[in-house]
Amino acid sequence: MTALALLTVFVLGVVGGVLADRYLAVGCRGCPPPAGVGVPLVGMLESTSDGLIAVRTPDGALVAVRTSPATRLLEQGPRAGAVGALPRGTRVSVLGVPDADGVLTADAVGVPG
Repeated sequence: MTALALLTVFVLGVVGGVLADRYLAVGCRGCPPPAGVGVPLVGMLESTSDGLIAVRTPDGALVAVRTSPATRLLEQGPRAGAVGALPRGTRVSVLGVPDADGVLTADAVGVPG
């Protein structure tokens, strides 16, 4: 009887874990997307480096964001210039997609007016 109970608990635990991984972690329909994906990552520009910017969010987190020559800089419409030329302390809004490492790669960086 005890062996059957342990086997049942084990099987239910494995099945529950698989279902949780499949439906919650992978395709959580009710979970909001991370900041920067569908919802802008908003904060202050802390630093710029070769292809990277660091954005300090209102809650104090420092988020690394990859940029490329294709990253659009928007300031009340498209603006000529590179994202890396923005001065430290500029308020920015970033939209992009996370790469395989989980680092946000910016499609557009907005500078609110």
